[in-house]
Amino acid sequence: MYAVEVEQPARIILLNIGAELSTEEAWGLQKAKNDAVESLGPPYADHARLMDVSKLRIQPQEIIQAFVEYSLKTHMPSRRVAIMVGEGTSKMQFRRIVQKEGLRDDMQLFSDREEALGWLRDTCFSGSDPSV
Repeated sequence: MYAVEVEQPARIILLNIGAELSTEEAWGLQKAKNDAVESLGPPYADHARLMDVSKLRIQPQEIIQAFVEYSLKTHMPSRRVAIMVGEGTSKMQFRRIVQKEGLRDDMQLFSDREEALGWLRDTCFSGSDPSV
């Protein structure tokens, strides 16, 4: 289960992921993220993403691998990716992803939503006000 929101003025895609996520839902989430980026209009690389996995339980390796593959191969990458984690075991899974060398330098873990949004808004976006 997931929900996708768009903060239009700040060009931030918000992905809220529930406690469980099937492999099919994981790929559906990635399509929904791309659809949200397209709704922003060009330039498509001029956006950031907040992925809230704070309620997500530990995931099978194929779900984690799907996230890693998508992060590396997406045709509309986010400038920055903030990952909101809770206190569960999925936090360890996502920490390993973020710390994996060579994955992405523009990805960070957060436990505070406002801090994560502030970090994302700190990115300079062409044609938009990052303070929004």
